[in-house]
Amino acid sequence: MHTTFKATHEDLLSQARALVDKRFGSLDRVLASSSERALLSLEVTREIKQQSGRIFHVTGHLTVDGKKHHTDSYGETIDSAMDSVRDNLVRAVRTKRGRTMRLLRRGGGTLKSLLRFGRRHQ
Repeated sequence: MHTTFKATHEDLLSQARALVDKRFGSLDRVLASSSERALLSLEVTREIKQQSGRIFHVTGHLTVDGKKHHTDSYGETIDSAMDSVRDNLVRAVRTKRGRTMRLLRRGGGTLKSLLRFGRRHQ
């Protein structure tokens, strides 16, 4: 998976690179064979005016085989915001894959019933 980063400060950029190597392995496992063609773009910002609370904002864009997934999250730490983005991206990829398989199976079942030419299933 090819990953690009954008951050407002250099220290955020180095933290983001270290976290992505550790935390986004589950996304590689979900993508399986499409992992080489995947493009992940992360943007990490820190709220300047706010000193406490949910001050880190992480936005993630994932493009796999022409399908685009987008999510963003706020967190008290950069870790929590990245974890939330990772979980949302994994959920989006799994949902899309499940929907595709479900429609494929339904279409196969319909085709099989058409090939029976009105005969009942025995």
